[in-house]
Amino acid sequence: SPERAQLIVVSPLRRTLQTALGLCRGTPDSDFKLLAHPDIQECMQVPSDTGRPLQDLQQEFGSDIDFSMLEQSPDTWFEKPSPMTKDDLPDPDGQAALAARCSRFTEWLAARPEDRIIVVAHHTLFSHLLSIDFLNCEVIEMALHVQPRGKKAAWKVAKATGDVVPLYLADGKEVSFCGSPALSGTLAACLTKHGMDAAQLTAKRAALPDPAVTPPVGPAAPAST
Repeated sequence: SPERAQLIVVSPLRRTLQTALGLCRGTPDSDFKLLAHPDIQECMQVPSDTGRPLQDLQQEFGSDIDFSMLEQSPDTWFEKPSPMTKDDLPDPDGQAALAARCSRFTEWLAARPEDRIIVVAHHTLFSHLLSIDFLNCEVIEMALHVQPRGKKAAWKVAKATGDVVPLYLADGKEVSFCGSPALSGTLAACLTKHGMDAAQLTAKRAALPDPAVTPPVGPAAPAST
């Protein structure tokens, strides 16, 4: 099918590798490619965001995943500066390193020969890469527009379960996460993460229906009671 993804690019952390393999279960394509990319690992310096040496990953996942992009730094690929300080403030060096990762990955992806690619990564990473606040397991289709020589490739939303709009908290502030740019997302994401007051303000500013009257559709939007 022309709609079928030709490649899955996945963060080399265990939970994303398991998710990517789950996506492939039952696929008729025996040569479906799963490629681990270190630039889309999660961002903080905590155990849950820290990967393992290449040898450990190969022992657990075997040949199901292509780990060739980890071979240059097999024992240190997961080392990175945190984008936040211990006081929970943006760290300039960590923010710059994360921005460089996002830019490098975007240009790498734009140069790939495939037309349809699934990216399996993490919330903080996507907040900085796409400026989108995802729900857990939410899928948003993006278009990556390759620009004329000398200009960076640009991301644009192609398809989602609802309108992707700028998100606001109940006090009117823009939603941001770990020093990210102002975030956009679906009303379902806003309602689930930030509450009804935030979702109503977001909807009003985007000229969308009141979510208290018309509940938004999304993978984790709370049911009406």
